[in-house]
Amino acid sequence: LDHVWSEHPDGLVTYPDFCESVRKVLTSQHKIPTVEFGHLLDRVVVKILEEKQVTSDTPQPITLWMTVLSLALYAPTPDRIQALYEILQKEVSSQVDPTSTSNMMSSMNDTESEDDSSASSSDNKPRVPIGKVQELVSYLQSTDQLTIEAQLIPTKDRVYPIQEYHRAAATELLEFD
Repeated sequence: LDHVWSEHPDGLVTYPDFCESVRKVLTSQHKIPTVEFGHLLDRVVVKILEEKQVTSDTPQPITLWMTVLSLALYAPTPDRIQALYEILQKEVSSQVDPTSTSNMMSSMNDTESEDDSSASSSDNKPRVPIGKVQELVSYLQSTDQLTIEAQLIPTKDRVYPIQEYHRAAATELLEFD
């Protein structure tokens, strides 16, 4: 992770450059020449790029590519969640906002308090703002890493004669009553 961030300190990287960075780490530190079934990850990336209407040469947030890469992890769910959380912490501690050009979460980011991005006092690890968590949830949705059951919520104005449900956006999934 640090290797990818050091090569791309602005937090943005094209998919081919990200793949090259990951390949360097795998071959130098782990003696693994490639990601097994990497072509499946490529298919997920193609879907994401089509949704965003950009090419693979358009820089995207490292967090997005790391979320895609998490699909290839052979680890229990809590470990994968911890790894993604550490990626968010790295992003916040680097004071990098790779999505500043995206307005996907702008309404939530505008309402965040200054305290959301400050370091917590007890462990000196950066606090992750809710906007970054929502961003991660949207990446998990884009990469189909959340079950559809976890994403269904009742449609508020469609309760009669039967309750209707819809696939929630990341902001809706993280609403607190």
